[in-house]
Amino acid sequence: MILNFKAGPAVCARQGARRRHKQQAIATLAAALRRAIPLSQALRWTWMPVAPSKAPADPEYDDRLVRVLRAAYGIELDLRAVFTQASSTPGDHAGPERLDLAALRAITRLDTRLLHEPAREQGIVVFDDVLTTGKHFICCAQLLRAAGVRAPLIGLFLARRVRRERAYRRPA
Repeated sequence: MILNFKAGPAVCARQGARRRHKQQAIATLAAALRRAIPLSQALRWTWMPVAPSKAPADPEYDDRLVRVLRAAYGIELDLRAVFTQASSTPGDHAGPERLDLAALRAITRLDTRLLHEPAREQGIVVFDDVLTTGKHFICCAQLLRAAGVRAPLIGLFLARRVRRERAYRRPA
């Protein structure tokens, strides 16, 4: 499901079946999110999705996190797409080469114009699809704190990467 969810716009444009699988993944993830966090609770937070790995002008820019949140909670949600990347990079899931935190921070932008209203009563949810190292959450938290945001911050992830070499194994 995560692979379908992460399918880029070009793949979805070329392959109708893949586009349908992506839409189904978005709907499934939105339903799971609604079951885990009811609307009444979600509305107490301000939601800020992590930036996609592609810059907004890139044809492969994909706002899938925004689409999941809109599908889960509709327009009542305090959803602020404040993070973007100034330049496109390969997604961390796309291969072994990954940006380090300093490089990611250098290209991640925070739209402070979207911070004029205070966060909702519970604070801010930095929302991402897959937790691998926590680097994207840390980057976003650092940018928010540097901009003077003092609201409580939490990270929420749809999935986490399990490293095979560290996966739990039941003793024999």
